[in-house]
Amino acid sequence: MAIYELFGSNGKTMQRIDVPANDERNNLQPGRILQMHGYSDPQYMILRNLGIDTKWGSGATYEAVNLGTMSMIRQQAYTLKWAGDGTKGIHVAITDKTYTTDQILDVVKAVKAADIRRKHEAEQASAAKRDEIAGLRKQYAHLEMTENSKKTGWALGASNLRKELRAAFPGVKFSVKSESYSMGCSISVSWQDGPTSKAVNAIADKYQYGTFDGMTDSSGYKDEEFTAIFGGAKHVSTSRHYSDTAIKIAFSILKKEYSGNWEALPYEPTVEDFNNGRLLDVELVKSNNGVGGGFWSVSNFVHKVLNRTTLNRSC
Repeated sequence: MAIYELFGSNGKTMQRIDVPANDERNNLQPGRILQMHGYSDPQYMILRNLGIDTKWGSGATYEAVNLGTMSMIRQQAYTLKWAGDGTKGIHVAITDKTYTTDQILDVVKAVKAADIRRKHEAEQASAAKRDEIAGLRKQYAHLEMTENSKKTGWALGASNLRKELRAAFPGVKFSVKSESYSMGCSISVSWQDGPTSKAVNAIADKYQYGTFDGMTDSSGYKDEEFTAIFGGAKHVSTSRHYSDTAIKIAFSILKKEYSGNWEALPYEPTVEDFNNGRLLDVELVKSNNGVGGGFWSVSNFVHKVLNRTTLNRSC
């Protein structure tokens, strides 16, 4: 069987790269050092030649040791290049360095020790995960669990979240909705006045198993035991709304905290002014000591006050 490389290193669009049986790359001895160029440049030591697979006939397969992690890998002869042959880009090169028998035995001992350590660490991690699951089941025994529910994961998560919020903030009416869509699902929470967004998020955040990295514009998943047991969604959002009474309370707080600035306002703000966005252009405090004409508006400060203030139930 022939193997070809697209856009080969020799400049050709396609280059045949399988290794003939008599190629020297099929006969590398134990202890030969290979050097990866790219991916942090690890070194490998060939431990044994597993021979040529006659079914495929593409060259020898080597069992090698990553000298950095002391873990085993397999390396195909046809992927190897000779050091100094001018190959560029990511590749594994055969160096002229070969370990002695004693050095090989030292590496083998190190691999066995690393295997024992990795096995111990895996057992510890497994035990920690079992303890975590048992702890969650005990701590949240009052919630419905996936094995006893016919609900979808996102619907179950919304149901359990609603139950938690009602218990934590009695008297506050929460709207908790879930939905599924292509490539995901979500839970959304909304309420008026009552607890701060920070307080609600402290409960709601554990129901989200999705992640988003703004630097790479990519999404992923968290390894969360909680959502596996009690349900959840890829995305969880919260939205706090304010009553007219809550906005008036914010006005009264600002009037006390910034009395001089408040009295200097061009007119007495109203709830209607806030809701219609007119207070976005009304200066309350200058920013950067007034340099550049910047300022913090009345609207900015109303939001700051409300964000930090817990309002008893719905005002």
